[in-house]
Amino acid sequence: MFRPAGMLNYTPLEAIWDYSHPESSCFRISSGESLKMLAEQPKKLDTALLIGGLDYSYENDLFHNEHGLPSSGRKYALPGIVQSSFSFLPETKREVEHIDSILRPSLHHIMLLQKKDATEELLRDHLIGNQFDIIHIASHSNFFSIKQALESTAIQPFIQSRTYSSLRENLLACNILVLSEAEIINYADLGTGIDADKNNILTGLEVFQMDLSDVSLVVIAGSNSLCSASTSCQNFGLAYALKHAGVKTVMACIWEVADTCTQLIMAEFYKQCVSGKSMHDALRAAQQYVRDYQEVEEEPVMLNDNLTLSEKRMMEPEGISTEKQSVTRTTHPYESPRYWAPFVLLDAVY
Repeated sequence: MFRPAGMLNYTPLEAIWDYSHPESSCFRISSGESLKMLAEQPKKLDTALLIGGLDYSYENDLFHNEHGLPSSGRKYALPGIVQSSFSFLPETKREVEHIDSILRPSLHHIMLLQKKDATEELLRDHLIGNQFDIIHIASHSNFFSIKQALESTAIQPFIQSRTYSSLRENLLACNILVLSEAEIINYADLGTGIDADKNNILTGLEVFQMDLSDVSLVVIAGSNSLCSASTSCQNFGLAYALKHAGVKTVMACIWEVADTCTQLIMAEFYKQCVSGKSMHDALRAAQQYVRDYQEVEEEPVMLNDNLTLSEKRMMEPEGISTEKQSVTRTTHPYESPRYWAPFVLLDAVY
């Protein structure tokens, strides 16, 4: 077991160890308190909340008119992210629907939130009214530095509208999860006019203040979801916020990863969990599955391409083809660690 510090937070040491020492296991823990879970029996996972395939646009023209915003081509402004809109992530829709099909035969209750059904207000209502063992979020996630925030005129109202008592709270506020209809947010134009609990940008600080003590596993499937603005000994990112909120185990990503690869890993991870494997062993098996994943490609080739035209004509009566044909080739497109190593589990020590 190891508790990472500094840049080791962003190094998949357990994947390196498991790959080179298949007979033993390496666990990432958040604190010494996590060792108490070794004496606990793992809780049976019976309910799940799946979030993905979100629609980030907001089409209420009345809202835009009231706030002086154009009905199209709007820009939101978050530190380090200034563009016209959050792009739709089609792979996240397929991801959560596939996970739903895997879990539904085994779990008692599953709630699937897609399109515009996962606004921050609706999510808070669902968390209050239901108890979930698993929460899976497939959406945009990002982080930025306090320096970026203070230098950005667009984000100053966001920072200055709140009173943060410590560096920890500032850093937590600089980590975000993007929910449905988040495109409406433009702090440069709206200032502090939108209720922070309903702006559809869920910050690490807001997660930090939640009570998620009944949740066994939260998966944040977005790229860089384990990262934070801090490179000090303590990582004040979304995973830290979730652990403080009481979540037993967190899965997150330590760098950029392709959406297709994420979908493969997540589907196989849940298949392995349903089959009875521990979370650690399930992720290990999913990573092996992605390393061994095969794609068959057909490559066109010209037979007897070096023959002259007269030689080809002589061969045709004999039934020898001189036309283009295809040759199948098997590849392993995701065998590099950049594809299978970035997802890590925090406190999966059952």
